[in-house]
Parts: sequence; C-alpha cells; structure tokens
Amino acid sequence: MEVRLGGIQAYGPERGVVHVGASKVIPHPDYKGEKVRGLFSDVALLKLKHPVNYTDTIRPICLPSPDVDLDQLKVCYATGFGDTIVDG
Repeated sequence: MEVRLGGIQAYGPERGVVHVGASKVIPHPDYKGEKVRGLFSDVALLKLKHPVNYTDTIRPICLPSPDVDLDQLKVCYATGFGDTIVDG
C-alpha cells in the first residue's frame, strides 16, 4: 500500500506531493472487509515505511486526549478521498 501525502486533488500531479509506502495496516476491528451500506468502521491506522518531513501541506493530525468531552465541540472537520455512496 502506498500513501499519498500533501495533495488536495484525488488524482493527477501536484507540487509537494509525497508518496510513501505503508509497512503495516491495522484496520478497525469491526471493519467487514467489503463495501457495505453506511461504510461503518472503514478506518485504519497506517505505519509508514519511513518518516516524512512536515511541509506547508503535510502536517500531523492532532487528536484530543481521552478525557475530552467531544459532545461539547461545535465544529468538526474530516478530510479524505473515498466513497460517499455505496452502490447496492
């Protein structure tokens, strides 16, 4: 598996994009491995084959500590390229 970092387009060449392989993939334990309605648990952790330098377009994600009450947050952002509708 290869990860594409720093891009804002799903396809095509872009300046500043870095491609790096994943040495380990840990899928969510409830992921079914096939496309199902709702795309439940369709996340995974990836261990990269080598470190990646931060740039203007490649930054670490900041996760809240376990004691943060997420219900109090007013705005949430999610990014990525993937399916939003699954054909039945």
